[in-house]
Amino acid sequence: MRFVFRVAVLGIALAVLSLFASSGRSAFVHTALAGPPGSVQAEIVVKLRSAADLPALAAAYGLNSAPLSQFGSRPIYRLQIVGGADPEIVAAQLAADHRVVYAEPNVVGEAPEARVESSWSVGTDAGGYAAQWAAGAMHLPDAQRIARGAGVTVAVLDTGVDSSHPSLVGHLAPGFDFVDMDADPSEVGSHLANPVFGHGTHVAGLVALAAPEAKIMPVRVLDPQGIGNAWVLAEALRYAVDPDGNPATHDGADIINLSLSTTLRSQLVKDTIGSITCADPPTDPADTSCAATGGRGAVVIVAAGNLGSTTPEYPGGDSVRGMLDSS
Repeated sequence: MRFVFRVAVLGIALAVLSLFASSGRSAFVHTALAGPPGSVQAEIVVKLRSAADLPALAAAYGLNSAPLSQFGSRPIYRLQIVGGADPEIVAAQLAADHRVVYAEPNVVGEAPEARVESSWSVGTDAGGYAAQWAAGAMHLPDAQRIARGAGVTVAVLDTGVDSSHPSLVGHLAPGFDFVDMDADPSEVGSHLANPVFGHGTHVAGLVALAAPEAKIMPVRVLDPQGIGNAWVLAEALRYAVDPDGNPATHDGADIINLSLSTTLRSQLVKDTIGSITCADPPTDPADTSCAATGGRGAVVIVAAGNLGSTTPEYPGGDSVRGMLDSS
């Protein structure tokens, strides 16, 4: 499953913390996929324990050993099925192989609607950034007289951030890049080549504007084209509440923001959100995500969609307790 995120409006009310973005644009990012929503192509997405196993697995399960694409530098591949076998069957066979961590059919999302001839984000200078009309509409000055986010950590799961941006200096906590699997969650690409470049920085800047004393944990889950997948998102969600892997240290995020969505449900992501919000018992007895939040549960903010469509967007459409929809 590929997550194609919305590139415009995100509005969040978190008690006195509010995040707001309004660029006037509302679109899906262009992807390499084509076809009607929900249609299944002769492709699967596979995460391997070792990249060295790819040729043997491809030969054993009727796959083209030359990947159609790779997710960052990780052994996560989009592979073509040779011979017309059912992707559901092939994925199930692969999932039972000890060399495979995760396998599922590659499912097409909605047709792209991005207006790529113009930027999704507009603005002028720092003065314009600070003087946005949304702050007044939300009564943000009144809210900030009550609280300014002190003691709160907000994880932004997105395209990464520009850590040198003046609006983010002093606001960032350590994060992680789940695309390239390193400790540098910086944005990758350029605004000239990638239509979603800067989105993670944009969202992080809004957190800093609304809650200037909060810490922002950048977690990169989307590649330069704005594409992600369910397995990586679930990994990143668990990391966000327990970065050091020790649930007793309570060093994770209190709030997690997901400005991304797909029209197709992922049970893996739903179960993970249910665990980190402490809404549901974990499906894996070894899952300590709820304990890592001190049993309180993290608040997860999810995109509800920008177009006013009646088509559900996921994970927002799962309506997990402790999760707030925003558009």
